[in-house]
Amino acid sequence: RVIQLDSFDGTTGFTVGGDAGTLAKNTLNFLEGSASLSMTLTYSTGSAYIEKTTLTSQDLTDFRLLGAWFIKVFIPSGFSARFTSFTLRSGNDTGTNYWSKAVTAAHDGTAFKDGWNILRFDWSSATETGTVDETLMDSMRLTVAFTTGVAIPGFLVDDFTHQLGSMYDLHYYSSYLFKSAAGVWIEKPTDDADTINLSGDAYKIFTDIG
Repeated sequence: RVIQLDSFDGTTGFTVGGDAGTLAKNTLNFLEGSASLSMTLTYSTGSAYIEKTTLTSQDLTDFRLLGAWFIKVFIPSGFSARFTSFTLRSGNDTGTNYWSKAVTAAHDGTAFKDGWNILRFDWSSATETGTVDETLMDSMRLTVAFTTGVAIPGFLVDDFTHQLGSMYDLHYYSSYLFKSAAGVWIEKPTDDADTINLSGDAYKIFTDIG
């Protein structure tokens, strides 16, 4: 299940702080809806944020400590090495009652790269500040940490969602039919203490073929 929390299609309700400035709507480079939000990151402190405390209120009670928040960010060419982490606050406000989670890599575990990056903030490992009412989730803040240097223009943010994954039961064939006494799966037995992982009928077929 995917819950759209904000599409970042306009600047209304958004504020920026820290080293972030020049907030604008970008209708040329976006991933969802009709636009993304663009800002310039200056180099004073190496920390900047964008926030909104007037999101359409969502009841996430059934998702408490489950699923993850996702945000997509665009890093301009040549600047990815300067980005160190992103921290999300999501809750009833951004200063007193919220959940927070920091990530130091993209959703797939790779380093931040030039271009679009998908950020995933797992609720199960987030930290609660204050007492959050999960029936009235209407605020978010994304904080960017980066090394100081020249200003970074054209940093983009888009598509804020909360997503709950699905469980799948996968059936597959494996060539690792044996297990050592130490519990390591192996392709061929190497010791008399190794065991085979086959049903009775499959074992008979295996020995007949052998």
